Amino acid sequence: MKRLLFLSLFIIGFFAFTHAQDATINSVKAKTTFFSVAPLEDISAVTNEATSSINKNTGQITVRIPIKSFDFPDELMEEHFNDNYLESDKFPMATFTGKITNPVDWKRLGKIDVTADGVLNIHGVNQQRTIAGSLIVGNNGVQLDSKFKVKLADFNIKIPKLVFQKIAESIDVTCQFVYEAK
Repeated sequence: MKRLLFLSLFIIGFFAFTHAQDATINSVKAKTTFFSVAPLEDISAVTNEATSSINKNTGQITVRIPIKSFDFPDELMEEHFNDNYLESDKFPMATFTGKITNPVDWKRLGKIDVTADGVLNIHGVNQQRTIAGSLIVGNNGVQLDSKFKVKLADFNIKIPKLVFQKIAESIDVTCQFVYEAK
């Protein structure tokens, strides 16, 4: 009898775990850009190496962006970004971990405006954030688009006085993730 009970619990647990795994969709394509408008110079960079996952049952979302993966139009900009400002050897990853706060009908095709509450970590600093975006649910997968601002001072990113007119205090970040179809 104990064996039957144990076996039943094991099977139920296995199927619950498998079902939870099926609810998670992972990004298969990503693009993250940032743009800084400053009096003397605009700065932009892009990476296609970010990753993200969403649990469709819980709304849990994670995003990971390798800092060194940002590509700049100028090598010197990239070097300064990694060595002097973001210190990417010390802080190699930017992350967001949160939860989509509004209900999402994953079976309904079309665009859904969403917000996610969570923790944005850049340069080793955690900050509670609410980030808006839109999900586009289609037959071939899901796309998430988001645009938000990052204030450098909020993440202890210091800009030397010598170059303060070349770098804006606030950076526009744009993310796009395409998730696998499930």
